[in-house]
Amino acid sequence: MSDQEVPAIIRQGGRCKPQIRVEQIDGTPVLVKDFAVCGRWFRRLIGRWLVNREEGVLRAAEGCPGVPRLIARLGPYALAVEHVGRSIAELGPARLPPTFWQDFARTVDELHGRGIAHGDLKRLGNIMVHDNGSVYLVDFNSGVVRSRSPVHRWLYGYLAADDRRAIVKAKRSLQPELLTEEEVRFLRDRPLIERVFRCARVPVLLLARAVGGRKARDNGGVGLRAPKIGGGR
Repeated sequence: MSDQEVPAIIRQGGRCKPQIRVEQIDGTPVLVKDFAVCGRWFRRLIGRWLVNREEGVLRAAEGCPGVPRLIARLGPYALAVEHVGRSIAELGPARLPPTFWQDFARTVDELHGRGIAHGDLKRLGNIMVHDNGSVYLVDFNSGVVRSRSPVHRWLYGYLAADDRRAIVKAKRSLQPELLTEEEVRFLRDRPLIERVFRCARVPVLLLARAVGGRKARDNGGVGLRAPKIGGGR
């Protein structure tokens, strides 16, 4: 990126949220997620770990349909991925492709076929539609790759089920008239483990905000200038 080009900031970030921006590399737009703007302790204790996790999941999912390509690791706190389409939250129900729900389910099945669960598809902003109508899944911070570890196997099973449940929840949010009776019953029978996880989110979020510091610029100056893709670590 030349000195004249300014990144397009999608989200400013700060405290415990990364900055999201669009940059250009060789004339192609890429999406950069950057934890360098977060509070000092959150950045050091959690931000680096989250970037490592997402990088690992994206490498495991390389070549999987519907998963953006990892472009580069930008130092300890940021990575760049292929920029794909617009989220269904932004598009709204009227602009969804006719085969969207079938394609969405197929994309999730492809991911699970690789032994990878996304874990955060309840956020409509993580579900994208490319200009050509293809469905993409983004933001793999919560992703899990199935392994021989009993903990990973259990967590993968839970998150994979949560992914499938998220498909129906998204349909209920955007096009509830398309829900089948079976899907309505599926949503009604919410498992106990999901209720437990939802209750546990509040203290976790409060802890993250406490670690993140009081404001975005409480970071020792790191992140005030966004790292460029063409630069070093």
